[in-house]
Amino acid sequence: MSGRRRTLRGRWLHYPLCLALIMAAVVVSAGPATADQFRNGHWVRGAIEQEFIRLGTLWPGGPPTVGEPNSDELDAARGGRWQAFGVDTNRIYWHPNVAGGKANQVGGLILQKWLTNGDERGSLGYPLVSETPVNGGRFNHFEGGSIYWKNGAAAARIVRGAIRDYWAQADWEKGAYGFPVSDEYDFGGGRRQDFERGSLYWNVHIIDAEAGSQELTASTTPQRINPSDNTTDPTALDDLGPQPRSAPAPLGLSPRCSGNVSNPDRWTACSRKGWVLKERRSENGTLRETGRLPYTVTLSVEFDKVTQFNSGNAAWKLDAKIDVGTGVGNLAGGTRAHLATPCLTNTSKCGTGTVLPTKEVPLTPNTTVEHTWNQYANNLGTAGAIEKFTGLIGITLKNAGGLTWSHTDASLDARCDRATIRTGCVNPTAITAVVYDPVKNPAIAAVSQHVFDAQASLPSHWGNPQYNYLTRTTNQAIIDANRDKACPAGSPISCDEFALASTYQGASRVAANDYSTRTVPKVSNDSQGGIMSNYYNSTRILDGDQFGIVAVLLDGRQSW
Repeated sequence: MSGRRRTLRGRWLHYPLCLALIMAAVVVSAGPATADQFRNGHWVRGAIEQEFIRLGTLWPGGPPTVGEPNSDELDAARGGRWQAFGVDTNRIYWHPNVAGGKANQVGGLILQKWLTNGDERGSLGYPLVSETPVNGGRFNHFEGGSIYWKNGAAAARIVRGAIRDYWAQADWEKGAYGFPVSDEYDFGGGRRQDFERGSLYWNVHIIDAEAGSQELTASTTPQRINPSDNTTDPTALDDLGPQPRSAPAPLGLSPRCSGNVSNPDRWTACSRKGWVLKERRSENGTLRETGRLPYTVTLSVEFDKVTQFNSGNAAWKLDAKIDVGTGVGNLAGGTRAHLATPCLTNTSKCGTGTVLPTKEVPLTPNTTVEHTWNQYANNLGTAGAIEKFTGLIGITLKNAGGLTWSHTDASLDARCDRATIRTGCVNPTAITAVVYDPVKNPAIAAVSQHVFDAQASLPSHWGNPQYNYLTRTTNQAIIDANRDKACPAGSPISCDEFALASTYQGASRVAANDYSTRTVPKVSNDSQGGIMSNYYNSTRILDGDQFGIVAVLLDGRQSW
């Protein structure tokens, strides 16, 4: 009996230790008691464990929605704690004095954004709620702001401060602005943030220039060019190359720009556009207009006309006219601006005769400002060089003190080259048509009759802009193939083909019923050769340029 009593007493001595271990493993909270979990080699305890369970863990054995623990509980800023879950794609943070002592989860792209902002140590601080689904996205609120992510977006966005307050007043992502699509950034002396359907502002004061529509339209009617068939050059002048004109240019827009056409001819380009200078300040998140000044910018460029009878020069005269309207609000008295041309900052492509400093001009309501520049092309040093000047022929206006604003109005078209006779420039948007006129050039009569008949009978009516333009080719292999197809060996020496062999619509490139040949007097063929050479050179028709042909008969009839 004594032995059995000793054994029994020994067994009862173990019960207090067992009870202590059991008590240590029980968590007592306002809800049901739960025990710490040991999962994936890590303990999950306390408030962090409670949020881990709330987020969907089927304790004690189901798959957790935030992933298995990936670290032990670790120290966080200001006496808090955090633990990683999944492959560190989720974290749960806790601080005794934040969110009423509740732990909160941050995950995915929202977690990435928060970490780049310094996590709980940064300006956003600790999370106030766990990641929450809303309206096709997710969000977390933090002590210092919020982070929102829309489903499918590449990044989450921080919204904070006054802009967050304005957005909240507009009903968050459910309201007029939708989800944020940018972070907050500097703008107009204050801050701006862009959303799906607009922007919100804080402490912004800006002036900017808003462009109206181009008031001039491009003409679709070809300019008719009636060149001589004389191929001699009695003056034999040299190519001057790109350089400014020797004489000062007279002030004033080209008379050719008085109409409503942007491309009145091959040597002129025009532009007229309305602008409005607006001053705005932010108020309750939106911009309110506080001043307005309308003005119209009219531009013209006139290129030096280069033919076989004068010197080559890739130069032009640029004129600008600014008509200022009536100002209102803070711009009722107008403002001042620096006037310049983009060529002044792009000297590798174009130059100005006199290197002008940027000119300060008054934009006084109901007045006009005018200025003229003599300019020329640079970078045409090699034979065959072709240079376009997109965005360079025009003006720039920018503030002369005060708030920063600027705009560029440089829509004039220009192309300079050394690919035809000498050096020169044209407006490439101005389509031209060469005229075969037997009154001016009697020798062309037979070819003109052939072209007249061919344009009427061929299915494509080549060279008639109502149907199909011709397109020049300088590819000698194509030219030879066109000639061989239309006028093969054994043809009369004065075989004339249409469309021209020097076009991409020549005989070797079209259907058999879409080209025409005819025997004409040699003098007529020679006249055509001189006319086309002069036409190609004087109007600077390069490979790929379109053009038309007008065939005139001795009785005055024209092919179109």
